[in-house]
Amino acid sequence: MSILDNGNVGLGLFSPSEKLEVEGGIKTDSIEVTSFLKLSGYNYFGGNDDGVIMSDPGKVGSDIFLVANGSIIFEFDKNDNNDGCFEIKDGSGTTKFKVLKSGTVVAAGKIQNVTDPVNAQDAATKAYVDLLETTVALLEAKVAVLSNFLNLTVQQRLDSGETPIEIYNSDNSLLDSLYGKTYTGGLITYLDTITGTGLIAAPIDQSSGAEWGCLGDEIGGTSALIGTGQANTDTIVNFCGEYGIAAKLCDDLVIGIYDDWFLPSKDELNEMYLRIENGAPAPNTNIGGFSSGYYWSSTEYFSYFAWFQYFFNGSQSDDGKFNLDFVRAVRAF
Repeated sequence: MSILDNGNVGLGLFSPSEKLEVEGGIKTDSIEVTSFLKLSGYNYFGGNDDGVIMSDPGKVGSDIFLVANGSIIFEFDKNDNNDGCFEIKDGSGTTKFKVLKSGTVVAAGKIQNVTDPVNAQDAATKAYVDLLETTVALLEAKVAVLSNFLNLTVQQRLDSGETPIEIYNSDNSLLDSLYGKTYTGGLITYLDTITGTGLIAAPIDQSSGAEWGCLGDEIGGTSALIGTGQANTDTIVNFCGEYGIAAKLCDDLVIGIYDDWFLPSKDELNEMYLRIENGAPAPNTNIGGFSSGYYWSSTEYFSYFAWFQYFFNGSQSDDGKFNLDFVRAVRAF
């Protein structure tokens, strides 16, 4: 221990013979210094009653403020990139707070400057914040798209790439609104709401007067059920594929990129009548521009007759295969 020129008592740093105990002077929880300790071997580095700072000549770029039990409580690092700061540490040397030259107190490890990062953690935090901002911007854009989407008509939604089943699943009440809408080469005339499959009617008649064909020959094997029109048409064309008969006209039809048309079965033809002709709810009456006459189905009755549907009132009956009835093709999706 030595007495300094200014009358203060200093404590030697090397091999002290007695332990120094300071009572009431150091409170690390509140970072309060109420009495001051000057250590010999350190150069006095300014300061007044607001604090005591000493410079260690052997430690480059750093000044200590106070040392207790060998642990730095305050350290001023002149080489710190964060505007220079006091680091307030616990007894293990772990930084708890930093006091910037500007007077700002920040908890250690917290972001200090996101706009212009000055250390690795700030840069990482900035990247995280930037990602959040980008994500929010994308979400806002999606909300805007969704808002516009909710205002689209059913036809606009189909045109933008939605499928009939996707539209139905988004709102079951839109089923009737789907019928008669343009989709994949024609007009939607049937939708299976379980499988998502359906039927498209050609936009115009393929004939206003064609024979069914195969007169006098019972080809057999045709069905009235929905989903059988394609197989019926194949059977008819393979058995008696005369040019100009109803099934052949549909089988040869090409509209745009679609060439898989067929003559509808009895039940498929009825769906066409119910959904987009005179049976359609107002104001959608006769969306497809149908005649009020007889339309052929691909369902055979027997050797001289086949099933047709009267589009004036929706009735179904058999007609002679040689009669000239209307033809409207369909395709499946």
